[in-house]
Amino acid sequence: MRLGKILATQCALAFVIAHSPLVRAADADSEGEARERFNRAVELYNAGDYPSALAELNRAAAVRPSYKLLYAIAQVRFQMNDYVGAVNAYKEYLQSGGKEVDDARRSAVQKEIKRLEQRISALMVTSNVPGCEIYLDESPVGTTPLAAPLQVNSGQHRITLRQPDYVPQSRAVSLAGGLREDLAFIMTPLAQRSNPARPQGSSASASATTGAPPAPPQAAPDASAPKTHSAPVPWIGWVATSVLAVGAGVTGAVALSKNAALADSREQLGTTPSEVSDKNQELRNWAIACDVLLASTVVVGGISLWLTLHRSDSAAASAASLQLGVSPTGVLLKSQF
Repeated sequence: MRLGKILATQCALAFVIAHSPLVRAADADSEGEARERFNRAVELYNAGDYPSALAELNRAAAVRPSYKLLYAIAQVRFQMNDYVGAVNAYKEYLQSGGKEVDDARRSAVQKEIKRLEQRISALMVTSNVPGCEIYLDESPVGTTPLAAPLQVNSGQHRITLRQPDYVPQSRAVSLAGGLREDLAFIMTPLAQRSNPARPQGSSASASATTGAPPAPPQAAPDASAPKTHSAPVPWIGWVATSVLAVGAGVTGAVALSKNAALADSREQLGTTPSEVSDKNQELRNWAIACDVLLASTVVVGGISLWLTLHRSDSAAASAASLQLGVSPTGVLLKSQF
């Protein structure tokens, strides 16, 4: 708006303040405040501080209501790029002024309204849940369902829907002037959010909430109670039995060959008694070794068989061990339980 228009509005306001019966009946303090605030609004407008100028005009209109102030308010809102506010103020100016607005002024204002409406977008916001509060750039503008589309200034905006029992939904939109946009929201109940990790003891609280009987507590295992389990198969015993059996077989075969050699030497002429005695002693040694290994095979095999058949009766059976060694006098077998 040009400064001349503001000054013309100021003169019109001064005329209203001076001749209105309502003003004449009002106290001098209220009249002085209205004059002061309007003059301050003009100064702020000329300085480019449009928000402050608008605040002063609104206060002046509250102190001394006049339709002519609406024209000045529309001019300030236009400078603030608030086209919706400017159009609303112009329309209210024409409606409140009625016949007091001459035809030339009315025609000019209506032309300005049509021009500004091309910078306004009609936004229809819908939701699957009624009663959602609609926020335009964090300012409340309505509640779903809307009876008519929202009048929004063209440009970038953020539309947010909030309802206490639902997850807030927010969306950025770019609105073009003179067009209608439809924006649909699907609200999600708070109960359908991903449940956080349940802490220990939450099963009891859940049972109290749903009324279901709580699960019986599980008794802690008694450390003093004996543990019953099956002992492993005594593989060491069976391996020792196999080794002893093989050894018994080998020594037995050697003893038989020595016995045959001894018999041959006795039948040969020229064999001395000393040679026969040596071969006889060698045969006895191999025979003793075979007997010891054979006896050990029977003993170890019997123990292994017993442990295998009774390994589930006692845990001590699993701890059994066999040790096999060789001593100067023969084979040494140790068993520990």
